[in-house]
Amino acid sequence: MKKLLLLLMLVLGSTLSFSIDSYLRVGINGNTKGYEGKGKLDDYNPSIGLEISQNFLVFDIGAGIQYNHKSSGVGLSTTPAYVLARWNILPIFVKPYVVAKLGGSIYSRENLDNNGVKGGLYYGAGVGMNISFLQAELLYSVTELKNDSRGHKDLNQLSLIFGYKL
Repeated sequence: MKKLLLLLMLVLGSTLSFSIDSYLRVGINGNTKGYEGKGKLDDYNPSIGLEISQNFLVFDIGAGIQYNHKSSGVGLSTTPAYVLARWNILPIFVKPYVVAKLGGSIYSRENLDNNGVKGGLYYGAGVGMNISFLQAELLYSVTELKNDSRGHKDLNQLSLIFGYKL
């Protein structure tokens, strides 16, 4: 009986230490390279997304999806799906981290010139912080574009995103 109780405690303890976290994320994206002739960070567009991750000691491994809405200047909305790796620098109450994301844009839509732009590879890197059930992240990301007759090969964005742990 004691062995069974000890085994149960070990299993329960290991599942709690390797818990799965999910975040509902909202934020804004700024265009950093002047897509459509706009100056740097002149145009902002809202974004909403969902991320899930599992903690492995000081690293989080997970996946996410994010919808980046088009705005008047950029005219291009994207939906990247990605995997992520986060390094929790100081895993205490206030947890600063460095994050890397890699995936692809599974949906792209544009409203300028009937262009037929398709999204390609998506990658990004940034820094952030988890405080209890809240998250803040500053991310630089690149979405490669295909079939853009305007001559743009990628969409570079700087994002400020806030998350709420579900």
